[in-house]
This record gives sequence, C-alpha cells and structure tokens, in this order.
Amino acid sequence: MSRWAIPWLAAGIVLCAQPALGQKRYEARTAYFGPRAVVRIQKPQLRWEVWCDDSKVTSAEMTVDDKVVPARYDPTTRCLSYAPSTPLSVGPHHVECHIIVDDAVTFSRDWTTTIAPDAIETLPAAGADQVRALEIANALRRAGGLPEMVLDPRLCAAALGHVEYLTANNLIGHGERPGTPKFLGASPGDRLEAFGFGSSSWEGVTYGPTTVDEAMRALFDAPYHRIPLLQPGALMFGSGFGSQRLDVEIEETGAAAIVCSPADGQKGVPTQWLSREDPDPFRLYPGAGPLGGYPIVCAVFGPGEQSIKISSAVLTDDQGAAVEAYVNSPANDGQLTNAVVIIARRPLKAKSWYRVHIEASDASGSPIAANWRFETGA
Repeated sequence: MSRWAIPWLAAGIVLCAQPALGQKRYEARTAYFGPRAVVRIQKPQLRWEVWCDDSKVTSAEMTVDDKVVPARYDPTTRCLSYAPSTPLSVGPHHVECHIIVDDAVTFSRDWTTTIAPDAIETLPAAGADQVRALEIANALRRAGGLPEMVLDPRLCAAALGHVEYLTANNLIGHGERPGTPKFLGASPGDRLEAFGFGSSSWEGVTYGPTTVDEAMRALFDAPYHRIPLLQPGALMFGSGFGSQRLDVEIEETGAAAIVCSPADGQKGVPTQWLSREDPDPFRLYPGAGPLGGYPIVCAVFGPGEQSIKISSAVLTDDQGAAVEAYVNSPANDGQLTNAVVIIARRPLKAKSWYRVHIEASDASGSPIAANWRFETGA
C-alpha cells in the first residue's frame, strides 16, 4: 500500500498600478483564474479570484469569445464568476476579464478554456462507495470533535476518473501520462480543473484494501495523510474507489486552528499501527517499525503556508511515566511543515489513558502549547 498527499496551491499574483507622485497606489491580488485545463464539463464556472484589501471593486466585466456575459463579482468570495446557462461548444474559448478598483484603476486578466470532445453536460450523482467514504471520513472527524465534510460532485468526478486511470494502467500514485488509456490530467490540479474545481486542495491515494471502509480508515490512520483530513471547518470532499484503489480529494480551506488527533478525551483509540505509508515515517530511524503505537498528530492550520518549530513533545502513560516514542517534526522530516507526529516505539496498552504535551512556536516565534489525553480501546 502506498499513499501520498499533495496540496495543489493556486498561483498567487500581485497586480499593481503605479501611481503618479503623491497619488494612491492601487494593488490587487489574484489567487486563481480559469479553468485553464482541458475541461470535461460543458458548462464550467469561469472564475477570476481578485483580492483588494484596501480598495473596493466598483465595476467588473467578463467576455467569452469577445461577447459580454452576465458575470458577477462577489465581495464575500472575492471572485468574479460566470456559469454558462447553455453548453459551450467543443474547443477553445477565450475569456477576458476587467475590474475597476475605486472607480479609478482597471486590472485585467485573460485565459483560454478548452472544452473536451467528450465533455458531459451534468456531473453524475455520487455512487454508493463515494457516499460511504464520506460517512467513514466524517465518523473519524466527529470522534475528534471536527465538523462534518460535505460531498462535492466535482471532487468525486475527478477522484473516480483518476481511479479509473490507475486501474486501466495498473498504476498507483498521483501522476497521469498523456496518451495512456483513461488519461484525465497530468496533475491533481489539472484533473480538478477538468471538472470545474479551481480552489486549493489535497489528494490522497491508497492501494490494497478490498473495501472502501478499510481503505478510508487506512488513509486516516497514516499520519502524513491524516493531516489534510484534520483541517478545521466544513470541507468539501470527494472520492473514487475501485480495484483496491481509493482516491480522496479534500478542499484546503485555510481556516485557523490547532488540531490534535487523537483528540482530547477521545476514547477507543487503536493501540497500534502497522506502517504501509509511503513515505514511511519510520524511515528516519534505522531498524524501526513497521509496527508501533497508533500515530499521534498535532497540526497548526491557517491561511497560507503554516510552519511549526517543536521545543518538546512528550508522551506519558496513565501513571505519568514517559513512553519511548519517535518524534517526527519539520526539524527532521521533510514531509512535515505544520505538524508533529509522535509514534510510540511499541504498541500502546489497551484500555489505558495517555497524555501528550507539546511545546512549540509558529513562524513568527509565538509560543504554541498543547496538552491533552486520550484512552485506547480494547
């Protein structure tokens, strides 16, 4: 079984209007515009995300193939968008956008959206396995005090399409190669854009389990792949399952919180974990693994890329005695930036309480402290 987690981060670009001497400097930031990939739906939402922190968008216009369309700028989502009421024809379409800030300065952006010959008019409803994957994921989040995720048809279509590609080519992983059977898009971002999803997201892939329940649980148990599933807030979620392959697509929200898993007071936590994660957290310790205690994760979330520096991370049993454990953090593990992973060197005792104490600091040097306890199951 191999698993990865890759965040697809929309490009951030700063647009500036150079002022004359003594006049106001206007600035806007655009995080996404598109879709720019080959699109597999006939009526994709066309979007340009524009942030104007100290100004106001006073006018906005979008044209498709030189014709003005009824696009709307929403100051809440900070996005100029348009959803076609009728299918776009197969082939390329030129999109051009203009916004006026404070009735004074115009910013512009243009791109090409290409409709694939096999594009569908309506996204399919979620199948039984996709609904079941969400149920399992939400049960795991509820146990940790996190809100439920919601199923998104765009994420489901992209995930299922990737599973079909991996199955047809007897592969596992995130990449796809043009010209091979069932090709959808080279990168996770391309595949999501193909079905009209243009926000930042994470993709997790697993191979081996024969049921979607086992596959979803295995993905959550693996510490690197658990991190995206621990994000705070109500997330959009999609999945695809088939031929012992599970692909999950998870929205990246940028909501701020410190999340620990297992959570404070959580009961019934597994006592052990057999690592089949790729990369393997035990790779840092020669001779370690593949069996150890159930992984403990503490992650810092927020807008932009978060980082954490660990001062100490201690696991103790219900008698207060220190438990020997491996500690993976950004200081020694290149797979981590915003999280610390603690794995006891031996399986934990059943029906026992454990306490975790972490002292750390964020990118600005502000202190972070987490102190909580959980109980293992039978």
